[in-house]
Amino acid sequence: FGSRRPFVPSPPIQQPHHSSARFKMVEAKDVLREQGWDKGIVVFGMLASESTVKVSTAVKLLQEQEGFPYKDSVQWVDLSFDSKPLSEKKGKKSMGVNGDTWMALSNGKGFMPGITIDGELMVDAYAIVQHLWKLFPDPSLSDQEKQKVQELLDLNSQTTERLLQALKHWGWAAMNGKKKNYLEFGYGKKDLAWEQDAVKVVDDFFRSLEETLKAKQESGSLNGFFVGNKMTLADCALLNWAASFKLVIGLNVKKRYPLVWETHELMKKKAPAGSKDFYGTF
Repeated sequence: FGSRRPFVPSPPIQQPHHSSARFKMVEAKDVLREQGWDKGIVVFGMLASESTVKVSTAVKLLQEQEGFPYKDSVQWVDLSFDSKPLSEKKGKKSMGVNGDTWMALSNGKGFMPGITIDGELMVDAYAIVQHLWKLFPDPSLSDQEKQKVQELLDLNSQTTERLLQALKHWGWAAMNGKKKNYLEFGYGKKDLAWEQDAVKVVDDFFRSLEETLKAKQESGSLNGFFVGNKMTLADCALLNWAASFKLVIGLNVKKRYPLVWETHELMKKKAPAGSKDFYGTF
């Protein structure tokens, strides 16, 4: 894909939250209740992170959507890549992903981002956005547009793990190779067959996006959005990929997938709510 040019490390591959021990479940629920996180929506993450930005933009978008029941009941908690204990400063709560509080909430995994909806926690970025779509589909979209949003969310969910592995292998491992989530990736760690398959998965993913955008271009509606004439949760789920592959591994997205890159640039100019920190980093 190009030169190894790691920039900002990203959270490890996300997995769904499941409590494996009763005492951990009780402890997590106690924390949520004590902090007032058992009602409404609470978003946990680092806003500059390419995983968190999917969730932050999705929630901000939903707050503008007609009929969204949590419009005025969303809290934000900053997470950092350390063991900092839960603290509050000027009304803003924060903690480290390796600290006791987040470890209790994430069942000892320390993954980010996370979201609670009335006390139910998820810590899987692509699953979170897809879940939000299932709960709160945009009523202003046509049936055809809703179907396209679903298709793009499905594509993102089915491909995210392999995309993240490719970014780790050709990018992040050079910076984080000694960390447990990166040990299996990097120069000499995978055989040629694995690398060829990973390249194919990445290429197929971007080609699928390119075909979606080509249809929009032909209809004269290439406008920075993957579906229709407004931002959807599909845009939130896909928002990071062009920048991630360009900056982390040096993939020439602009040359290989020009419409994907143009859409990325248009979205960056729009700077939707929840994306400022991400675009300031990438």
